[in-house]
Amino acid sequence: MISLKQKSFIEKSALLIALLFYSALQTNAIIHKNYAGQDFQSHKRQIERSAVEPLKTLTYPLVVGGGISTVYHFIGGRIFNLIDKDCYMEFLAFAHLVLNIFALLLFYKLMKGIIHSQIIRLSCFIFITFLPTIVIPSVVISGDAMANFLFILIAWLMIGLWKKSQSWPILISLMVVLSVVLLFAFNIKFNLGAFIVAVFLIISLFFKNKIFDFKKYLCAVILLIILPMGIIFIQYKLYIHKQIWPPTQASSSKFKDVSHINLRSLVFFRKPDVKLLDAPYFHEYKTVESRLTQPIFLMNYYSYPGLLHLALYTDVLNIYQPIYYEKYDPLSIKYHSAKDEYFNRLRSKENQNKMAIAVKAGIPFSLGTLLVVLWLTLSQLWNVFFKKEHIDYPLFILTTFSVTYYILTLTHTLTQEWSYVHGGWLPRHVMPALLSFFILAFVGIDKWLAKRPLFYRIILMGFIIFQSCLHFSFLWVRGN
Repeated sequence: MISLKQKSFIEKSALLIALLFYSALQTNAIIHKNYAGQDFQSHKRQIERSAVEPLKTLTYPLVVGGGISTVYHFIGGRIFNLIDKDCYMEFLAFAHLVLNIFALLLFYKLMKGIIHSQIIRLSCFIFITFLPTIVIPSVVISGDAMANFLFILIAWLMIGLWKKSQSWPILISLMVVLSVVLLFAFNIKFNLGAFIVAVFLIISLFFKNKIFDFKKYLCAVILLIILPMGIIFIQYKLYIHKQIWPPTQASSSKFKDVSHINLRSLVFFRKPDVKLLDAPYFHEYKTVESRLTQPIFLMNYYSYPGLLHLALYTDVLNIYQPIYYEKYDPLSIKYHSAKDEYFNRLRSKENQNKMAIAVKAGIPFSLGTLLVVLWLTLSQLWNVFFKKEHIDYPLFILTTFSVTYYILTLTHTLTQEWSYVHGGWLPRHVMPALLSFFILAFVGIDKWLAKRPLFYRIILMGFIIFQSCLHFSFLWVRGN
């Protein structure tokens, strides 16, 4: 029999090994300058402009073809002023890496309370650590790189409110910190404002179940809802309303019938989705109905679930593929030139084959996650409103945050016109929610395998190590 001390040593060693491989993978990408991802030129321009005019840039009205400047670019501007101008991007990318290592550890700390099997817990950690949709945005120059850390930090602060609900001084301190973090998260990336909705739902449950009395609930509403929302409203009136695409710029009324995703494509698979099992990349040209085109750009040709599955298990934008500097240098090209972004990066045939295997091997994970998340969400809602049994609050908090964030963000990104072309379906928009969904899936697996032989858990871990090694192999950048 293995003692508890030995089990703890094995678990910590496995965590360390996983994080060392993760760090090596990300460091290699940074060295090869593969932190240049989607909208890189826009982010680079705003960071460098913020270095000169920080406040003016932060409130600058949106121009056609530009992105919204946020506190992320403000922070980048300060780094630009402190670090050598030739390597500030590398410094920023390494800062992303450190932040996301902390995020993974905080997620693992949460897993320890809701996933009881050590093997299942480690399997979950390895799976999410090397999942392409988690790996790539974690160092790419964008506010997305901070999303996972802010998500799990807010979740832990909410767990703190639950645990320390009897101590007024600690409770008020946590509320003040949480209020600041919520406001900071919104100003890093506007869709992170969805966290405020999730916080309201959770504190309302605390009040309903007498964890908070009326005074505590009132303080929570004032500090966590009214205060950040009030500041956001002032920001909106002062400058944010100028930074949102006017309808005349963002839409073309004559294309209304074909420019939006339809309900069928949103919720269910389409016949061409089978082609996604070959792992095409975002801007790849194919022949569709005797016409050479880019199929992923075609509205409602593929379904949203199919595209999401593709992007979860592959480098769909070719961001972690070799950069050909004789044709394309992401650090020196002009904004919106013909060689903008990642369009000149090509996969090797070997990586293409590996991604095709990864897409197929990921099918059980995607379908299983969908079923488990639906089951956990509905069972917890039933428990809250009808059965009134013991509630696992850390699990409820994680579920509420992930489901709320996913639904509200997806509603925004996918209802915009031409969302396929603009990449509204890309998982980076809902990355913290997807990461949490996979954790919830492993919670379900943990419950299901609890009374079954150890052999099943070992088989699961073996399959996950295989899948993760596959991801690692095609994400390792080999020479630019």
